[in-house]
Amino acid sequence: MDFNLSDDIQAIADTVRRYANEKLLPKYQHWDKSGEFPHDMYKDMGQMGFFSSLAGSQYGGSELGALAHGVITYEVARGDFNAAYPVLLCGGLSLLLENLAPDHIKDEWIPQVLAAEKLLGFCLTEPGSGSDAAGLITRAELEGDEWVITGEKASISMVMEADALLVFAKTKQDDGSTGVSLFFVPTDSEGFSRSPYDDMGHKAIKRGSASFQGVRIPKENLLGTQGRGFPEAMKLFDIARVLLTLMCVGAAEISIEETGNYIKERKAFGKPIGKFQGVQFPLVEAHSHVELIKLYCYRTLWLRDQGLSHTKEASICKAMGQRFCIDAIYTCMQLHGHYGYTSDFPFEQRLRDTIGIEFADGTSQVQKMVVARELFGREVLAY
Repeated sequence: MDFNLSDDIQAIADTVRRYANEKLLPKYQHWDKSGEFPHDMYKDMGQMGFFSSLAGSQYGGSELGALAHGVITYEVARGDFNAAYPVLLCGGLSLLLENLAPDHIKDEWIPQVLAAEKLLGFCLTEPGSGSDAAGLITRAELEGDEWVITGEKASISMVMEADALLVFAKTKQDDGSTGVSLFFVPTDSEGFSRSPYDDMGHKAIKRGSASFQGVRIPKENLLGTQGRGFPEAMKLFDIARVLLTLMCVGAAEISIEETGNYIKERKAFGKPIGKFQGVQFPLVEAHSHVELIKLYCYRTLWLRDQGLSHTKEASICKAMGQRFCIDAIYTCMQLHGHYGYTSDFPFEQRLRDTIGIEFADGTSQVQKMVVARELFGREVLAY
């Protein structure tokens, strides 16, 4: 087994880390406090190829694969947790378009998405349903050469800035999740509206809800096969869950590094506090947990690149990883004393931001159900 990154991926990792240290980390707290959306920063990242690892070369992608995309996501998150969101979304959703969209949408949109000239959002969750795809209320009805979409979506990252949305809607009302289809909906469509949330974290992501009041889109904006939207998109969830975990890993790891420097300078009882085992050991435990999770995430993405099953592994990453990372950041805050609780340090923001991942792409409880299904078979499921 070779645990080394390829020369290409290592070179990209080095480039992204330099960019993250020089450009992202110094402004991480700025975007949270200002509430601005960093368009120019995202365009810089797009032009440097941060979103392109999964996409085909005909659209401007590098085709380096899932592991490369995970390494980039992790390195970006070390500098700015929220800046990793468009890496995840634009990269992952461009792949979904490449696999499912008609040629005219692929040719027009994928190059612009990879360059961060256009942004996409992903609309599955509704006010009354999340992981229960059969519970969707949003519907799409075919009228002549147009689909008419009516309903409401909730908890959509970057919805306030998105130029188009990938929207799940029922096309057969009595077929459970098998009646769910996926549609490409530009946000300038008549009948579409959106509103922002005032989240605890993720301030720069502009998360919110979307309303579809008789939104009409061309018939060919159906993505993939009618009635197969949910299983087709589930293939994306496997990689998204790992990338979300790697975002948390990046935030935790930079926190541990910052705290390691701090404990060598801060003195108590005439010596640096880093000499006390009561300070060393919590950081050692935090580092050990985060390092294990990072390696497991990389292994899961490697499995994907080999075309091997990785659903169980992805859910293990998501179920366990975020909690270890949140605990690590909290430990770093504690070791800075009461001053670490202030916004002068980034730990309170990293806590707020990483906690939000507990709800994204399936809660920890849902992930454990997936792992149970993969381990013991569907007969153990209650639903």
